[in-house]
Amino acid sequence: MSMGQNRRADSVNRRLLVIVGLVLLVVGGLLLAAGWGAFTSGSSDVILSASARRTVDDWSWLGWLVAAVLALVLLVFSCRWLWFELRPLPAAPDLTYDVEEALRLHVATSNWADAVVDDVRGLGGVVDARGRAEVDGDVRVTLVVSARDDIDARDLIDQLDRYVRKRAEHSLERPVQLDVELELVGPVPASRVS
Repeated sequence: MSMGQNRRADSVNRRLLVIVGLVLLVVGGLLLAAGWGAFTSGSSDVILSASARRTVDDWSWLGWLVAAVLALVLLVFSCRWLWFELRPLPAAPDLTYDVEEALRLHVATSNWADAVVDDVRGLGGVVDARGRAEVDGDVRVTLVVSARDDIDARDLIDQLDRYVRKRAEHSLERPVQLDVELELVGPVPASRVS
């Protein structure tokens, strides 16, 4: 799973849901206020006049048509979103090396990526890390690193470059690109420390 893309999709989803929720809240509030007579001289149980109700009754088929079209559009967007979220990501191919003439070494990319993540977890100030390796000519490791909020970010970046990336490149004998997303977390409460 590509961590960065899903995190961005989650933040976009949250923003859209907040916007839709705020719009629905405002519309609902305005309708309640109209029912209580906020926009007229006195309170009234009737929001629409008799002529307006007749017009709505005459054109009710249009309302159903608009509702059906909106439902269809919502269905299409929902299916596209669901397809995006649930699509399987292809597994990274194994890394192969010719050690000797008769000896070829196969390394599972996921296992190699786990070793890189373990190196990141061993850095000072890092609380947790997760990641995925992708091989498409170049080797790219996408990492999500959770670190204490009092950590020096420049020092952590320097450690990732000097120690983790260099060690990963040395193990593969080829260049490795690190894409890192840093999450700062507060101190762990004493009740949760074991």
